[in-house]
Amino acid sequence: DDEQCYITGDLARLDVRSEELVFMGRRDFQVKLRGQRIELGEIEETIVRGSIFVSGCIVVKYTYHEQEHLLAYVEVAGNQMKTEELREGCVSRLPSYMIPSIFICLDRFPLMSNGKVDRKALPAPESMTFCATLLEHIQPTTKMEERVQNIWCKVLHMESISVKLSWFALHGTSLLFMKLYNMYQIEFGIAPDIVDCFRHSTISEHAKLLSKIITSTGAEHYQAWSCLNLDKGEASFAQSRIFLDEQIRFHSSNEKIISIYSLPFLYRLAEGSLSISYLQRALRQVTRKHAVLRTSVRLDPINRNLTQYIQPNNAQDCFVFCTSIIDDGNMLENILTDEMTNQTYFDLQTGQLFRCHIVRQRSTIIQDNDDFLHEGDWIIFNFHHIAFDGESEQIFLDDFQKLYCQTENVQADDLHTALQYIDCELNSFKTLT
Repeated sequence: DDEQCYITGDLARLDVRSEELVFMGRRDFQVKLRGQRIELGEIEETIVRGSIFVSGCIVVKYTYHEQEHLLAYVEVAGNQMKTEELREGCVSRLPSYMIPSIFICLDRFPLMSNGKVDRKALPAPESMTFCATLLEHIQPTTKMEERVQNIWCKVLHMESISVKLSWFALHGTSLLFMKLYNMYQIEFGIAPDIVDCFRHSTISEHAKLLSKIITSTGAEHYQAWSCLNLDKGEASFAQSRIFLDEQIRFHSSNEKIISIYSLPFLYRLAEGSLSISYLQRALRQVTRKHAVLRTSVRLDPINRNLTQYIQPNNAQDCFVFCTSIIDDGNMLENILTDEMTNQTYFDLQTGQLFRCHIVRQRSTIIQDNDDFLHEGDWIIFNFHHIAFDGESEQIFLDDFQKLYCQTENVQADDLHTALQYIDCELNSFKTLT
């Protein structure tokens, strides 16, 4: 019938009780990394074909300092290849999200008795000596190197970095690189070539690239980005893409709509207690500070352009807060599944983008008016992806912790000094034009 079938490579088993398929893993080595499906065999083939000295390659996904990375084990006889050469070959042949963060060169792969590579016996990165530990720590020698070093330290959360150390040797990911690139735009008012930044990946080399652009374009006299205090503006490309994807493609079906842009974060109270009223107060302050959490996206009635509107700070909460009381783990699982899939919890056109759901164990409630969460209780922070991504989590948690611990309400002026998402989008547009 000319029908085509696609082999997903997923392994599953049938649960005889629920009659549902339970995902068990994959038959191949395809992985999902920061939203991208990656065929590891393609990377391995690229590295092997890139040099006559490489006799084998194995690429795996590895978590390092809470960041997901691609780790490449390369079989190189006699130490004929340097990691910089391997990375350069990948940069010229692969998209950025497929370039391994870490290369480990081995004289020979460990083998099993049947002659196949023993993947479990491959050395973990913690046991290897990286070039980062072998390089002498070189301090900045120019003002530009100092400024670039400060930006790198902020992005990578490090106190000091040698100016001769490669971004990739520091396990910098493409996601963190885009954050670095955006900070260059904010700090210097220029947009360096991304490919050049990848090819020349040290602080010293980035400083030279930026200085060259500033000299040639006269961008030395840039104006620092400032808070524009806007309550509306044209929607960004990212906002437009998500809005159209959700409002048009997914609403064209008559079937039950499942949310695909929910980002729930589940936290369990490990010890002590947490005031529910203080928690709510802190969340109000967070939504006051970060206007993107109360931003609606809809068509402008006059010009019909997709527009972002910042909802005003008023007495009404800009987020949904709800409470559930559970008796067992199955109830928690059902609540979490609902948070992940219920499309009605968010509304882009009204700015309903954030909700907090506290889940209490019946056994921990001391009395009916108990204002505290206790050990073993749960908090679910659920965001719509149009206002939140992986890089937002730590910013949100840091602000939440700080505001929760404050004994008095923060003054409004203290919350309006930070740049907002709408400010960055408009300032970036002005810079690039």
